[in-house]
Amino acid sequence: MSEPIDDLYQDLVLEHKRAPRHFGPMPAPTHEARGRNPSCG
Repeated sequence: MSEPIDDLYQDLVLEHKRAPRHFGPMPAPTHEARGRNPSCG
């Protein structure tokens, strides 16, 4: 049997898959930042 938190998490993931928010470039950004992770490939 699934735990209630697992059900909630799955619902959130499925909702994001159906209708992602904050996806794509910003229309008029005022700032920009770049990052680098030396421990990542």
